[in-house]
Amino acid sequence: MRALLRLISPSQRSYLRVLSFVVLGLALFLTNRWFPAVDDECAIIDRAAQPLLQIVRLYVLGYGEHEHPPLYDLILHGWLRLTDGNHLFL
Repeated sequence: MRALLRLISPSQRSYLRVLSFVVLGLALFLTNRWFPAVDDECAIIDRAAQPLLQIVRLYVLGYGEHEHPPLYDLILHGWLRLTDGNHLFL
């Protein structure tokens, strides 16, 4: 093993280390069944995807799930519009 490492330059070794950590991280993330989208997160994204007046109406009428003003929902609504609802940017 050490003989193989001597054949690889130091920059290539650091590249292989980084690549191995990225591959390991992806493998852990993709195979971990305990890391799903949580129901609360899905509910917040669903509520933020609604029209702005609907978000405010839910808060004013008391049907919202939060007691605080819907500032987070409004910011997330803007972010969803900005990124066209792409889940990679969440």
